[in-house]
Amino acid sequence: MALNLETPALRARALILAILTAVLAMLMGAGTASAISLPAAETRVGVISPTATTVVGVAEHTVAGQHRVRAPSQRYSTSGHCVAAEGRGALGPNDLIGRTSQEIRDLAALLGLAAFGQADAQGNYRKFKDPVTGQQRVRIDSGHVAPQTGLPFNDPKAAVPHVHGYDQEGNKIRNPLDNNPHFPLC
Repeated sequence: MALNLETPALRARALILAILTAVLAMLMGAGTASAISLPAAETRVGVISPTATTVVGVAEHTVAGQHRVRAPSQRYSTSGHCVAAEGRGALGPNDLIGRTSQEIRDLAALLGLAAFGQADAQGNYRKFKDPVTGQQRVRIDSGHVAPQTGLPFNDPKAAVPHVHGYDQEGNKIRNPLDNNPHFPLC
């Protein structure tokens, strides 16, 4: 059944109804988007709309005079045309527990850390620093040996290949279960 819009009053009502529908659609979120930091990456920004999540880019370095603060581990929402996220993500014990050396190198790359020092025979680096602050953030060790005796350390976690992590302020990351800064590699 078609509407009869031949009278001016019906045309005016239909026009008002169409305008109200368009305004309501805009107010309900059809034209808005919000950005939220993706928890796994910590260096990218995602745009959340009613239909999709899209990664929109890697964050840039902070500039002189800007300071970074380690935020609590939770999601923050922001809406607007331009959104920025912290460039070098937080690193914690769960990022280091039960990992292989390749997974640690991949994590360092994901966080935007710069490799430094000498590469091994396969071309793999074992030290990674924050390119903005210059502070070491990750170090892969083959196992500590006491220089006096030439024997492995008494700590079994230090005597095997392991990784050290450092927070954004340069403090050693420690395993919350035993307070040990050595995280054995798999």
